[in-house]
Amino acid sequence: MDKKLNIILCASAHLPTGTSELEFEALYNTEIKPLILALDKFQNINIVFHYSGVILSWMEQWHPEIFILIEDLISRKQVEFLGGGFYAPVLPLLPLSDKIGQIEMLTTYLRKRFGKRPQGCWLSSMAWEQNLVGPLNSCGMSYTFLQDVQFSGTGIKPNAQGTYSPCVTEDQGKPITVFPLAGELGRELRKGNAGSFFDEYLLKYGNAENNETVVIPLSGEALGESSEGVDYRELCAGLSSAANRLTFSTTAKIFKSLRGLKKTYFPGVWTPEHHTGNETHPRQFLTNYPEASGIYSKMIYVHTLVNNQLRGDKTRKRTALQELWKAQDSGVFRLGSPLSPGLLHSPVRKAAYRALLEAEKITREKGKFNPSLSFFDFDLDGEGEYVLQDDKLNCCVKTRGAGIFELDYLPAAWNYLDTMTSTSGFNDGGKRCAFTDWLAPASTRAEQTGSGGIPGGRFCGREEYEVSEVDRLRRRVIFRLPSKAGLPWGEI
Repeated sequence: MDKKLNIILCASAHLPTGTSELEFEALYNTEIKPLILALDKFQNINIVFHYSGVILSWMEQWHPEIFILIEDLISRKQVEFLGGGFYAPVLPLLPLSDKIGQIEMLTTYLRKRFGKRPQGCWLSSMAWEQNLVGPLNSCGMSYTFLQDVQFSGTGIKPNAQGTYSPCVTEDQGKPITVFPLAGELGRELRKGNAGSFFDEYLLKYGNAENNETVVIPLSGEALGESSEGVDYRELCAGLSSAANRLTFSTTAKIFKSLRGLKKTYFPGVWTPEHHTGNETHPRQFLTNYPEASGIYSKMIYVHTLVNNQLRGDKTRKRTALQELWKAQDSGVFRLGSPLSPGLLHSPVRKAAYRALLEAEKITREKGKFNPSLSFFDFDLDGEGEYVLQDDKLNCCVKTRGAGIFELDYLPAAWNYLDTMTSTSGFNDGGKRCAFTDWLAPASTRAEQTGSGGIPGGRFCGREEYEVSEVDRLRRRVIFRLPSKAGLPWGEI
């Protein structure tokens, strides 16, 4: 064969803040360590790594010995590290300054720890909006990756082998190169013998006019499936045996040789559970899951506080931003899987709220905070809410239902309403509220109450209350339920 196939193998790993130590250890022992040991043995195999700042910091604390091997791999130019957000955030959901701050935080870590600044960026959950190009370009990122299914939505046709080629995209005159991830090839490769796999692929590939480049996700996290049962030593041995027909390379090396790329634009799409194939718009998850929307609303509120209240205090602002960025973890904005906990995992939600409340506490100067009652659109639904704040509590109330939808106890950085309406997934009933009125006959028994309602009763949680009095000095609001003819207890 006159031509060789260029193969870029890539692996990624992340666990959200709030994940238990046992889960970190399991990921390390089944995914990260076996792969690094196998690469150290088979030195003719190149790979591209993306480990989030959370994973890298954890390994540095608990398994610093693995960094010796990683540094050896880098010194042999066998490994390239990718950048991205330090806490693996869903970048389209972040304010611009937080996008740039998180990317620069991971870039700084990689540069200080390994002596090299990353040239490319990994997108958590493959979340994309076209206006990401500007921030990525400004942070020095020359290329990024999207799944091949995201390429199919642009009108680009795959080649004869069913894979896509890198392309260039731009926004406001700033370009970036996008490499397609051949997810199906990665899944097939992990199933069996690497040699026979590439024999079959090369038969399809034939003698192409130009050297083709295929980016294959290798790790379970990058593919959204379990690493259990995958023997990386055996897999790397098979890859090594096929090296006479393949050229293993890194993205940085291939990027330098790319010419004449087709320009295209990608629709906003996000694959939070990318192993299921359920692609959605990056913001649709917030609509589908009000619990995620609640964390997002609090995130935007705290972002505004930090940037407005701490303008002249760089030290406090830096500390507050690090707490805020912890809460922007992509784990909060996906349901989760056996691989990685998500929104359905209570410790992940609690960790996000704890970080947000710690950031909010930093914005309050000791002895100078004045309790207040204000009216503004806290949950970003286009309507104002009443927000009570004192030195210990935050309490947010909507006129619809007159229930408390956020109740924070700041001394313990605890949100009392961190709940899930439905642990089975999609829910269209809205976020749970506290102190919501249910009117029921006096004879109602406890076993008659439930999610279906109370027989002969009236649930007021979705009714619009009237505000009859607002006393900002005493920080008091009085809500009144208007009478409605034809309803049980309708005259109350």
